[in-house]
Amino acid sequence: MEKIETELILAVVKGAVFMARGCKSYNDYTLTVKRWLKSYNRFSITIENLQEGIADKQHELDHDVNAPVSRYDAVAGGTSELNTVERAAGRHMHIRQEIEDMKQSIFEIQASMRKIDRALDGLSETDRRLVEGHYFQGMAWEKLGSELFYSEKWARERAGKAVREMAIMIFGPKASGQRGRQLQYIFAR
Repeated sequence: MEKIETELILAVVKGAVFMARGCKSYNDYTLTVKRWLKSYNRFSITIENLQEGIADKQHELDHDVNAPVSRYDAVAGGTSELNTVERAAGRHMHIRQEIEDMKQSIFEIQASMRKIDRALDGLSETDRRLVEGHYFQGMAWEKLGSELFYSEKWARERAGKAVREMAIMIFGPKASGQRGRQLQYIFAR
């Protein structure tokens, strides 16, 4: 079950990274930020699982007893089949590649988390409370609105604006959707 969930999170992150690179409209950036926010709590779990996977693979490499030392006979020539040394070397190369892939996944997830953290730091206290309450704690808009003495509609709209601001903070002026007034919008706050 953990492996499936880890693979799902990786697909979300890699999909979001791919989507972020290929974003064409204002809404694409906002949707990417929403996906990251919805997956944020699972990112840490995924990182832990990947780190454990790396440790397991490293242990597998360190304790591979089926990797004999190569010996050279007087008979020259070869066969089309791999000998045990070659098979072990191939297995080790495969394991090392799996470790590198897991490290790359960790790097990408951590980069996404840092972007979200910095963008959250750039929001007002109210906006941050709305975004964290809904996306991280799963609170309903109605409850968040009443907690802040506003309506459900206000909470939903204000959080939507906050997510759009986060998209601009994360992806830059291109995420604002207003080509001519991008920088003006950012500094007008």
